[in-house]
Amino acid sequence: MPELYKSAIGSLVRWALATVFGYLVAHGALTEGQATELAVTIGTGAAALLWGLWQKYRSKLKFFTALELPANATQATVRDVIANTPASENVSKAFQGTGA
Repeated sequence: MPELYKSAIGSLVRWALATVFGYLVAHGALTEGQATELAVTIGTGAAALLWGLWQKYRSKLKFFTALELPANATQATVRDVIANTPASENVSKAFQGTGA
């Protein structure tokens, strides 16, 4: 995933959390300490979840790409094929186990 997308998603999530927690603190539903603790907990959980999903996607993509290559293909070859394949084909391959 390009760095720009990662930064944009991170910014949107931080903005949403700040808005929601700011509203809840302003209306007395949470104290500042509770809001901070909840934000850290949600952020940590979301980061762990997203990291796990990303790793599973990458491993499936490498596996299915390697299956399409000759038996003597190296890991470097698999990486090169993935890097030179359009993203839409890579997503299809990882989720369906086939090329586009």
